[in-house]
Amino acid sequence: MDAFRFTSLDGGIDTITDFKSGTDKIQIDSNGFTSLAIGQLSAEAFTFGAGVTSATSSTHRFIFNTTNGDLFFDADGDGAGASVKIATLSNSASLSHSDIFVI
Repeated sequence: MDAFRFTSLDGGIDTITDFKSGTDKIQIDSNGFTSLAIGQLSAEAFTFGAGVTSATSSTHRFIFNTTNGDLFFDADGDGAGASVKIATLSNSASLSHSDIFVI
């Protein structure tokens, strides 16, 4: 198992080349990312799809573009604030809410 840790939105965009859904984990530091409960990310806080780059619900916090592997964070869901790209999963990986943990 690999763990990929994100501590803040100021860290730039990371490229993850070998992510395996169900085995590897993305760890999100609650001090650097707002509006998140500690523990496994809820299904309501995650959305994904081809070409998706922004939240479509007030509960969405992480957005995964299945076309190119881009992962975004949005602190206010479908509110006025924009989503921020934090990573690209470059190996055509799948990603689920259960792969993301807030620590």
